[in-house]
Amino acid sequence: MGQSQNHQTHVESFLEEHRELMQHLSRVQQWCHESTEADTNRFEIFSTQLEDLRETLMEHFQEEEDGGYLSPALEVAPRFSRDAQELLQQHQEFLNRLDSLVNQLKSDQQGADVWSGVQAEFDEFLVNLRKHEGAENAIVQSAFGDDVGTGD
Repeated sequence: MGQSQNHQTHVESFLEEHRELMQHLSRVQQWCHESTEADTNRFEIFSTQLEDLRETLMEHFQEEEDGGYLSPALEVAPRFSRDAQELLQQHQEFLNRLDSLVNQLKSDQQGADVWSGVQAEFDEFLVNLRKHEGAENAIVQSAFGDDVGTGD
């Protein structure tokens, strides 16, 4: 097992974690868009899902911030340090946006217009988070000169 094999294993582990996160996000998004007004407790259910998602993201981000997956890539390719730092700084913004969505869902205002606004805001959140995770994937793959796909 040489250095190259360790890098390949690292890249595969990193991408697998991101794949699992993207699948989780897709399930939450699907539920959000399939829910109807007939689901009388949809605000409560969705707020719980977003709180669970926040916990998952917080753990994911903490691992990255504690030198997790990006650290070995930056050791190999320090030229990506600035990009990685910018990505790490976005973590709290993502968590804050989820907090805002949860607060909206828990407010006394729970009409159809609020629901459609939350759906749109969550969709925008997901677009931005997917871009963020894609940028992290690009750093790792570029650092290790690896063309391993994300499987999407």
